[in-house]
Amino acid sequence: MRYVDCGTFYDGTGTDVIEDARILIEDGRVSDVGTVEDLAVPDDAERIDHSGEFVLPGFVDTHIHLRGNREMDPFTRVVEHDRPALRAARGTVDLQTLVESGFTTVRDVSSDIGIGLRDAVAEGEIPGPRIYTSGKGFSQTGGHGDSHYLPYRWVESEDDPSVVDGPTECRRGARRRIRQGVDLIKLSSTGGVLSEKDEPYHSQFTAEEVQAFTEEAHRVDIPVAAHAQGAPGIKNALRNGVDTLGEAV
Repeated sequence: MRYVDCGTFYDGTGTDVIEDARILIEDGRVSDVGTVEDLAVPDDAERIDHSGEFVLPGFVDTHIHLRGNREMDPFTRVVEHDRPALRAARGTVDLQTLVESGFTTVRDVSSDIGIGLRDAVAEGEIPGPRIYTSGKGFSQTGGHGDSHYLPYRWVESEDDPSVVDGPTECRRGARRRIRQGVDLIKLSSTGGVLSEKDEPYHSQFTAEEVQAFTEEAHRVDIPVAAHAQGAPGIKNALRNGVDTLGEAV
């Protein structure tokens, strides 16, 4: 057993803070919270001393991209696409920064290095928050996740395509991600502010295409997240089984 002695503890639920608080931890999970006076601990328990500090639960970020990019210039990202080791090293630094900033759980919604980073954290090889990742997100041709500035044949020739069209390709793509071990599926159901040839109000993917993603994901009990900004695309996503909506680049 371990326990944390806190100067002041706030649990984030709206209840009053606890002064001279103590948190009991068993098997890596919080088992009880109360005052130092109320919660006795065994003599051999490990004490973590934050008795002079304000303590609260770890933060959760439900929409990040663990890509290891350092700028938004599209052609820099093209060049760095073939340097996954560099981006994974940067991503390791990013995870350290997240932990030091108080984040204990993050959801990575589209990156090609997220699965490896997740597993390295889970193995205890690198410090970082708990990661839930979608792997590479999906876009229709000409959609928000398509690289509009590249020749079409470059995008079309990817070994692991994330640009898919039609229910069959969408279903196969979802199954491919599930095989890779993702925690959720990510798709873009509208355009966005940083994609060249679409707009945030443009709806993307048909109802049948969205259904293909959600059917495959829900069959193995994982959720589906969508980039969604315009109302038609938001409604299309919700009506066809998408679990969470968000907007980012």
